[in-house]
Amino acid sequence: MIKNCAVIPSPTHFGILSTSLKSAKVSVIPIPSMITPSPSGIHFSPVPGTIPRNQVKCPGTNQAQAVPTRVHSQNRFTKRAVISAILTEISSREKLIASVQKKFIFLPMKPCLLLALTLSAQALDWPHWRGPTADNKSDASVKPVTEWSAEKNVLWKTPISGRGHSSPIVVGKKIYLTTADLDKDTQSLIALDRDSGKIIWNKVIHQGGLAKKIHGENSHASATPQWDGTHILTTFQNDDMIKVSAVTPEGDITWSKSVGAYLPSFPFGYGSTPVLYKGLFIISIGTEKAGSILAIDAKTGEQKWSTSRLGHDNWSTPIVAKVSGKEQLLISGIGEIQSYEPLTGKLSWKGPLNPLSTCGTVVWTEDTVFASGGYPTNGTAGIKADGSGEVLWSNKERCYEQSLFSHKDYIYAVTDKGVGFCWRASDGKEMWKERLGRGGVMASPTLANEMIFSTIKTGVTIVYKATHEGFEKVAENKLGDDTYATPVILNDGIFIRPGFVDQGERQEFLYKLGTK
Repeated sequence: MIKNCAVIPSPTHFGILSTSLKSAKVSVIPIPSMITPSPSGIHFSPVPGTIPRNQVKCPGTNQAQAVPTRVHSQNRFTKRAVISAILTEISSREKLIASVQKKFIFLPMKPCLLLALTLSAQALDWPHWRGPTADNKSDASVKPVTEWSAEKNVLWKTPISGRGHSSPIVVGKKIYLTTADLDKDTQSLIALDRDSGKIIWNKVIHQGGLAKKIHGENSHASATPQWDGTHILTTFQNDDMIKVSAVTPEGDITWSKSVGAYLPSFPFGYGSTPVLYKGLFIISIGTEKAGSILAIDAKTGEQKWSTSRLGHDNWSTPIVAKVSGKEQLLISGIGEIQSYEPLTGKLSWKGPLNPLSTCGTVVWTEDTVFASGGYPTNGTAGIKADGSGEVLWSNKERCYEQSLFSHKDYIYAVTDKGVGFCWRASDGKEMWKERLGRGGVMASPTLANEMIFSTIKTGVTIVYKATHEGFEKVAENKLGDDTYATPVILNDGIFIRPGFVDQGERQEFLYKLGTK
């Protein structure tokens, strides 16, 4: 048995492993990735500003000790035995081995050595809304297909009962997806096999209690589920309350709690997705008269803090990002972009944003945050995140349901009218503008392989290069009659949730697109 072992993941996987390995009593420390694939599967490479490739600092000292190129241990384990022992230990503790993905560095504390393990052949995870890095960017290793149709580059497709606008999350060998079936009066969580698309289980979370009236462009299952390392957390509007449930990977409900009343002025339904941060599940209840942003303990559902947030109905999703040198809980709506302390809910600062109602997620650069909305006035703005609330720039473009996209100091957008834009983040200067489609936009842009995948509500996805130098289309693909959910793009495929209408009957499918 290997004891006192720290698992040091690459930054992409830190958020997943921090929670996933806690119950295995394994320490988790983030550092830059120092390993790359090689024919042998293990290769050290130097990273600027880090310890040289064959040295590591021992605990309690400032000395860097040399590490033999041929990795061994004080207990004379071979590399294979050490790896096997570590994986066996993790697996035995709550069967969390499925969380071990891609690149990790295992650092036994006694004796002092560095063992690098590359699992590059394993598929990556997408554990929550907007992915591991919370910005809708796929890992740099992901090279997805750019062309598809109902027949082309389809690995599998699975019919999904009911309707939902939530995105799938992908953890290990399973995909989790929420849906609501009006005929059965249910709200459910579905688990599918990642490789085959086969439904493993379909767990009813709520029987009855669905809102009698919601917006025609909304669903009763619009919040994307969240993996916290041991459970899938679901969020539904039910019985005029916002209810959160914790479900095991086997489909058992550990706990289910009402976290607040949901009595909006407009009967449009719920649309916000909570965010997980350091064991807190942070939820926005965006109503005019009783609105709040609150945090519960992700393990128990116990409320930890609640901050009043009144003014107008809004459906935005909160996000935690490091901006201007500190981690900030960001959300738009009620005519503002607000920043809160994520551990306490204390308001840090706010800046003006013309629309009262917003639905998207705030995006950011190193020192600026951006949001867009559409009621009663249209508007997009960039605001300094240093606490001043200074508006750097604004325009009258409207991205209401969908989020903006930030990449390399430029902001990309697809407006409700189907027009694509690229603005310079520092001053809002328009770099290019291009008609992408018509018919409305619900899904948010996603980046993979330096290409942006933008899905229009009509089921058309435009793939174009992520460059400010001019619009350059790579492909245009049609799948289904409508698409509301944002696709997920990983190294083993694109997961997309279109709807097909036949003689007035709509049927949703989950597709996995790629090549074998």
